[in-house]
Amino acid sequence: KEKLGHDILSKRGLSAEFDGLFMPPDIMRQCKAWRGMSDAEFYTAWNGGQGMLLVVDEADVKKVCSRAKTFGIEAQRAGRITKEKVPTIHIKTPWNTNVVYKLTS
Repeated sequence: KEKLGHDILSKRGLSAEFDGLFMPPDIMRQCKAWRGMSDAEFYTAWNGGQGMLLVVDEADVKKVCSRAKTFGIEAQRAGRITKEKVPTIHIKTPWNTNVVYKLTS
């Protein structure tokens, strides 16, 4: 959240909405349960096990995902960049809960 939120989004007055994240790996879900972490803590501390996010033009999403596949990398559209009055990251978790982070400059 820090690099994406601070370095990319809030400096530009942008927000993000993630509604297509991967299910976190089993071991990360187990650690979340063992630690009794909320979804917000899980996404703050471990980014929900997402690995890497690329910000690309909407028109290029299919091409980028297809190209990743040629290298054996599983890829999918995780969400979209938006514009809100207050820069915010909205996450719809794979458990259908919502996590919201207000970003500050």
